[in-house]
Amino acid sequence: SVRKAWRPPDKIYRTLEVADVLAAGADAGLESVVLIESGTSEEENEWLSQVAGDPAVLSFVAYADPLAEDFDHTVERWTGSPKLRGFRFRLEGIHGPEVLAEPRLMYALSALEQKSLLVELLVEPLHLRATAESLRAVPRLTAVVEHLAKPRFDAEATDDERQEWRNGMAAIAKLPATVCKLSLSPRAESFGEGTFTAEPWDSRRIGPWVRFAYEQFGPRRCCWGSDWPISGLLGDYGDIVLTMQSALGPVSGADREAVFHGNALRIYDPVAR
Repeated sequence: SVRKAWRPPDKIYRTLEVADVLAAGADAGLESVVLIESGTSEEENEWLSQVAGDPAVLSFVAYADPLAEDFDHTVERWTGSPKLRGFRFRLEGIHGPEVLAEPRLMYALSALEQKSLLVELLVEPLHLRATAESLRAVPRLTAVVEHLAKPRFDAEATDDERQEWRNGMAAIAKLPATVCKLSLSPRAESFGEGTFTAEPWDSRRIGPWVRFAYEQFGPRRCCWGSDWPISGLLGDYGDIVLTMQSALGPVSGADREAVFHGNALRIYDPVAR
């Protein structure tokens, strides 16, 4: 759920409420949601905390800039919200991998670990090895790698790019407090000035990447995520769910229930704080 979608087109550039996502996911059996960041301002955090009062919202993850001078103030301000579960750090398209070794970012990770809050990481493949190295210093911090770390699924991806992603995901998966979110989100370059260019997801194309992540993290540390409303630009909510289920391939009923339901309830339970 977002207040003002951060990208065009007008289909999502508007105020969106919990009722909208519940309606979008009704055919898929959606009954409750976790809200992941609605923008990069304190105004957006305030709005998200208010929306989280809806009974259908399990918890929410606010935005914080780990390099900001007022990071501590942001964390203290929102830690009092009863449904807050953690904070999202954005690195994709903003910072290179070297930022993960900066003392201020390491301090931010440690601060969340001490407060039993999770960190939601918007990263891309070039960040993965450095992310794994930084997370080793905070072994009790639940760290959620979003969108499979946005690998390139297209045929133009080089062998080196594919291997960089595999090596990085394998390194992060060795850390027992990490989680891989099986969600699909267009890479930043898909969004231009007033334009959006991306093809609908194909389970055959993304299947090898999804199954590799699942093999590395296992059925208790993989978690479905919708990336709604961005995913609505590529297909209906139910179709996106089916695409991921097909990409995951044959797994036991218990493991499928964990990935698409139970793990999120456990990982994002605000009581876990």
